Amino acid sequence: MTMYVPVVSFSTLLFVICEFGLKQGMKVFQN
Repeated sequence: MTMYVPVVSFSTLLFVICEFGLKQGMKVFQN
């Protein structure tokens, strides 16, 4: 159970970074 929490938070953090990067990439691509 102790190993499960860091994995979930890391996956969430990775997802947020990817989502943010995708939005920034779309802005640059449109311009």
